[in-house]
Amino acid sequence: MTNEISNRHNYGLLDPFWNNFGIDGFNRDSMSLHGELKADISESPKAYKAIIETPGLTNKDIKVGYHDDTLTITADKTSFVDHANEKEDTVMLSERTHSTVQRAFRLPNVDVKQISAKQTDGVLTITLPKQTKHKADFEVDVD
Repeated sequence: MTNEISNRHNYGLLDPFWNNFGIDGFNRDSMSLHGELKADISESPKAYKAIIETPGLTNKDIKVGYHDDTLTITADKTSFVDHANEKEDTVMLSERTHSTVQRAFRLPNVDVKQISAKQTDGVLTITLPKQTKHKADFEVDVD
């Protein structure tokens, strides 16, 4: 059966695994993240705004965090098709991809309780309102 699959896809003598040296990333298929989350970051007097391209990702695939003045976006995408319910067809080849990518941006002076994120049509928009009072502003009495 392996030869039938190879011949059907005209792979020749080598399995397509070796075309990419076994490393995901050489192959830019539509399900992988290509190691990138393209971003636009803007700043106004009241807030920062991050707009991140997230095509093909669901809210479940994305994690947004803010710690130590740094916004972190992590995306984890696995292409999986469950063939268990296919009774009429015999699956001859089923390939998977798994990609994880992370971006981090230093954005200081953010009111963490007011951060919001929304994803619409493959675009994640994160709004990070700035604090009205600086947390490091205080005076120290000298004895």
